Amino acid sequence: MKNLSSIIAFGLIILASACKKQQEIIEEPKISPPKNVYVAGYENNSSYIKVAKLWKNGVATNLSDGTKETTANGVAVLGNDVYVVGNEFNPSMASYTPIIWKNGIATKLSANGAANAIAVIGSDVYVAGFENDARSIRAMLWKNGVASPLTLWNGVAQSITANGNDIYICGYKVNSNGLSSPVIWKNDSYSDLPTGGNPSILTGISVAINGPDVYVLGGSLTGKFLWKNGVLSSIAESGKSMDVYSIFAANNNLYMAGTEYKSSGTRYTDHATLWINGTSSIFANDAIANHIFVDGQDVFTAGYIAETGPLKSIAIAWKNGIQTSLTDGTKNARALAICVK
Repeated sequence: MKNLSSIIAFGLIILASACKKQQEIIEEPKISPPKNVYVAGYENNSSYIKVAKLWKNGVATNLSDGTKETTANGVAVLGNDVYVVGNEFNPSMASYTPIIWKNGIATKLSANGAANAIAVIGSDVYVAGFENDARSIRAMLWKNGVASPLTLWNGVAQSITANGNDIYICGYKVNSNGLSSPVIWKNDSYSDLPTGGNPSILTGISVAINGPDVYVLGGSLTGKFLWKNGVLSSIAESGKSMDVYSIFAANNNLYMAGTEYKSSGTRYTDHATLWINGTSSIFANDAIANHIFVDGQDVFTAGYIAETGPLKSIAIAWKNGIQTSLTDGTKNARALAICVK
């Protein structure tokens, strides 16, 4: 009996030891820290001058001092650094000056031109836009603040993205007849985008990569168009009046943000709209979505609620259609770009 008790006691010790070892190797599940939502745009001050703004998780920071019209129209994050691009109006020259802010500190990229878009590619920060000179405008790419003219005189770079080591930029060139036509750059070589004989198609607005496919959103006098690998198609929906301002590729889907116009008595009203692979859904009334960013399964859009009074509107960020007001509606404001990091 004594031997049996000893065997049982020894077995319990071994079992307890095994349980303890199992407990020791069980780790707590890792919880990812919440991501930050950055929005770039502007709000008028009391003198009706546009003040460039950055909102981080809904909290605003002024990027300009309110003495000159300034807007922020692109935002990107690299490590702990937040980059914003925009433009300052110079009334004495009736022209704009492109600016990049790094953590709120402004640097002028050129004396005369515009910064239209920003992207972080690897460890580098790229800005797409243009410079003016005495003869013409020239499409420009700034890499880490250093200007690199793109291979096209009389052109403008509007949007930028990357696929591996390849950089894609869309925009337009100005032809000898004074009319513009859409182009795309891959690295430093540009190609004309076909217009199907439609002279009203003027520019490439937004570019996105979805696996091997390159999409470009194009603008015209009569609506918006989409190129997939250089093949032109209309994105108009039968019986609908609409406008698209931004595209984003993720999860093997193509996302587009913009507005659908609906007749309301004697006027048309704006309705912020999301398209996923061509299927539309309205997520806000009396509103316009200017920009789109997708993070995992979450869709973020930036825009504004249309005029709440004379020269008044509300800058808005949406997450999966849920609205966050960035301003109070007492002044005119726009959210122009959004990113999540």
